[in-house]
Amino acid sequence: MPNVSGSTSVKRRALNGVVESTLLYGAPVWHNAMNVGKYQQRFDRVQRKMLLRITSAYRTTSTIAIQVIAGIIPIEIQVEERRYLYNKEHRQQTAIKKEARERSLNIWQQKWQAESAKGQ
Repeated sequence: MPNVSGSTSVKRRALNGVVESTLLYGAPVWHNAMNVGKYQQRFDRVQRKMLLRITSAYRTTSTIAIQVIAGIIPIEIQVEERRYLYNKEHRQQTAIKKEARERSLNIWQQKWQAESAKGQ
């Protein structure tokens, strides 16, 4: 996908949804693998490439900044959200999803504030 005169941001977001669904398939089972640096780096690379395409940003833009610009939660937080949802399946599904999303956004906000030197 070219950065200039290519697909629109909406189409790129749709493609990102497909990539994220593929990456997060079975996340409640393999979530412990995110503790291994090599695996987390692989996931981060894939997400970063998609984010650069969605935002049409320069490759020198920090990952944290393009995650905020695109409005897409970091992949490791999404993995944790999927695990959380899997463990809380006994309550009403919509309430669980809303709670999990709020939890993920809070974690993301804390991460953003901790690494505030980048991307501001």
